[in-house]
Amino acid sequence: NPLALDFMHSPCLDPPGSPVNLTSSTVNLLSSKMELREEDFHNIKRELRKVKEDMKDLDDEIKFLREENRKLRRKTGRTENHVLSNEEAEHHTPKVPERLIPPTEEEKKMRRLSIDMGENFVNPSIVRNLSGLVIGYITEAFSNVDFVLLTQSYFDVIKTSNNIRAEINAWFDFHFPLEESEESRNPGGAANEGLGAAIRVARNNMKLLLVEIASKIRPLVKMARIGLGIRLFTVAFSAYFDIITDILVIITYFNRGDDAWGIASLACICVAVGFQAVIAWIQYSKKGYKVCVFKVCSACMGILPLTEAWSVYCGAEKTDDMALHPAVMLAATKAIELTFESLPGSIIQAVSMISSEYTILSRINYIGVFSSLLSAGLICTDANFGIARSHVTSSPKNPCYNFLPVTKWDNYACMFGFFVFSTFYFSMNIFSFSLVYLHFGSRTIFHIILAESSLVMLYKHVFDRELFSFSLVAKPSKFDYLFGPAISLFYYFGIQIEYGAFHKNPAELGPHVASALILWRLLSNSVVVVLTVPKLVNSGLLPWISIAGGVIFHFMCMFLCLLGMFVYFSMMNKDHERWRWWRRQTGSQATMEMWNSEKIWWSGFKNKEEEMVAWFMRIHPNYFPVDRIKIWLCEEVVDKYGKKEKGAEENKEAGAKKTSCPSWLTRAFHSRMIEIFSWYGNPSYLLDVKVALDKLPVFNLPATAVRQSYKKSKGRMTDGSTRLDKVAPAQR
Repeated sequence: NPLALDFMHSPCLDPPGSPVNLTSSTVNLLSSKMELREEDFHNIKRELRKVKEDMKDLDDEIKFLREENRKLRRKTGRTENHVLSNEEAEHHTPKVPERLIPPTEEEKKMRRLSIDMGENFVNPSIVRNLSGLVIGYITEAFSNVDFVLLTQSYFDVIKTSNNIRAEINAWFDFHFPLEESEESRNPGGAANEGLGAAIRVARNNMKLLLVEIASKIRPLVKMARIGLGIRLFTVAFSAYFDIITDILVIITYFNRGDDAWGIASLACICVAVGFQAVIAWIQYSKKGYKVCVFKVCSACMGILPLTEAWSVYCGAEKTDDMALHPAVMLAATKAIELTFESLPGSIIQAVSMISSEYTILSRINYIGVFSSLLSAGLICTDANFGIARSHVTSSPKNPCYNFLPVTKWDNYACMFGFFVFSTFYFSMNIFSFSLVYLHFGSRTIFHIILAESSLVMLYKHVFDRELFSFSLVAKPSKFDYLFGPAISLFYYFGIQIEYGAFHKNPAELGPHVASALILWRLLSNSVVVVLTVPKLVNSGLLPWISIAGGVIFHFMCMFLCLLGMFVYFSMMNKDHERWRWWRRQTGSQATMEMWNSEKIWWSGFKNKEEEMVAWFMRIHPNYFPVDRIKIWLCEEVVDKYGKKEKGAEENKEAGAKKTSCPSWLTRAFHSRMIEIFSWYGNPSYLLDVKVALDKLPVFNLPATAVRQSYKKSKGRMTDGSTRLDKVAPAQR
């Protein structure tokens, strides 16, 4: 600054080193020689302010460096021993080292085992002694590991897991197998005799650590799935918006005097809520009185779908005291809502709207119908893809379930195509049912449903022989003759709304029956529209719809429906066999295909025998090829695992060649085989099976396994097969 330079060279300044003495004459001299502007004062103040801020930052940096220096001295003080010379020792005054300053209680609580506190998790002497032994093994084990892909696969397993501990254990065993050779048990000979045991202990501890980390971070990883959350709560919002509009429409009915429509719509909502309360009781009855009552009350208040959506979003897993998986439970609540509320409620609103005068209709009528159709499409899409993902997770090698696209955008396009198909297929069915009601009456609709469902059940009973069974996973009982037709009727109603992944399961309607019903509904709807719309318009029952308008609306819905189906099928996985959606395959045929396949369809099994035994233990006997099971049990299993007969020497040699008893050959398996063949009612088959079971050994569980699998609350084993008091003394 030139003003500052003039000031420094002025004669009023004292020599360097002398105190500054600014008198009034000096000030007068300065004021006479220079004129300071106001802007210069502001600049000087601004510079001083910046200097103060820089000094404050420097103070913070100094404090930070002092703290780091203190931590470093505390850490190094435990491991470094400084040796003093004789002269230094004479003049050295011993001080209490900083590392001996005890930490505060807050530091102990918050950072007990941290490096900053200088505390060791493992004794350093153990690490020093063991590091020289295991360093070679660790270097060899991790030399070819791609940790980026390994970490990605670890989090992928956490995201898609249903049983987190079992799946992480399987993941660890797959990526870090433990060789059981003599070299691994005692590497290096007698010199390193304890290394093999140390490696196994370290491996088991590492597995336990990863399992516990996965179990702790699983809710966070699950909740980090933003796409899942958006999808679930968008569907929930549309469903509750539909319910609100339905209530407003009901109020509109009562206000204008249409009490019949109002009572019918209210009855549909009440029936749906009642069925949701029933399924909530079935799902949570074993969890205790409080949980069961809370869930039933949630269903009665209409918030059960929201609570189930939150459970799925948080990654809840199925426990032994649940009847269904949380994802299946959510799909069941949505299916009940669609079948008993959306379908009949939409028909009621559509009939009321198209048969009323245009002048008395309000916006809420249009919004109510539109929200019902939109909610139905969203619910169908979410349920279809949610069930498909659960199928892929549980059975990754099943060719019926691998239709989901691989890439993200193909998946979005596939979902959009199914949404378009479901929305306009549902709209087309609602319009045709409304026309049938206006032209023929409500009894005709009942007769049509009864005739079509009777034909479906007759076909399932005569040709497929799969009518009288409650579901795929069910034990045989006398109630099958009641619940079998009821569940088939439920699937038939589901076809009137959408064509989901579960409709093509061989054990339910089957792909051939479901596809035939879809085509039949498209053709029958077209015939109904062409025949009834002209008569209804001419008779005045459709006051504001023309003949051309009604026909164009129907065929436009059909075109968009077929277009959505085309996009849905074209965007499927390229490796998926699309002909499985319409070929005939019963449950027994599907079992035979799985049995003959070289691949293990279901996850968690080591060989085909374990997979099929698990299938036999869970599935209803109605879906089994009984002849094949009899040959397998009486010949193959007996020859492979049969007991060694006492007597001749050749029998002893043959018995010595027998394979050891597998873990699935339990007493529960024996009881299940007798149950299956007793259900079929063939005395000769049952006698042969009993003889074969007498030749087979029984795998005795260890005492610890029996205690772990015992359920204290009910006194049953985890699979529900036997009670502990009925177990043999040796097994007990």
